[in-house]
Amino acid sequence: LEDKISKDKLRIISYTPSQIEKIILEGGGILESVIKEINPKRIVFDSLTAFSLLHKEGLAQRTACMNLFQNIKKWGCTALFIAEHETNPDSHDSISEEFEVDSVILLYSLRKGNIRTRALEVLKMRATEYPLQIFPMTISDKCIAIHRDKLVL
Repeated sequence: LEDKISKDKLRIISYTPSQIEKIILEGGGILESVIKEINPKRIVFDSLTAFSLLHKEGLAQRTACMNLFQNIKKWGCTALFIAEHETNPDSHDSISEEFEVDSVILLYSLRKGNIRTRALEVLKMRATEYPLQIFPMTISDKCIAIHRDKLVL
């Protein structure tokens, strides 16, 4: 990452959820100026869960997230939102933000006995055909590998 940062291909900006909300309410502010300066293709928000917890009610959470999504759309970059949600692959309980985004990719740490397997599932991807199965995956210091030819055990 150091190489990407030194070449200005990656910028890491740290804000609290309440700071992000203030920036969005003001129309983008400093975050928008950074986006205009470096013109990123992608932006990552970690975490949407923390951001939505600023609001107690479901409607207020959804409204705040919609405002965030609209600003990012205005900036013209693809956004990746990281959210924590305990889920069971056999019975997924959707969170309200899933209805507002174009794609939902779930990451699992499945346990069978005393062994865990990492897995990935594409739950939703608008205007795209995608496989309807859960794929095992591995994470190493070199890459994240999705094993399309293997089954989750």
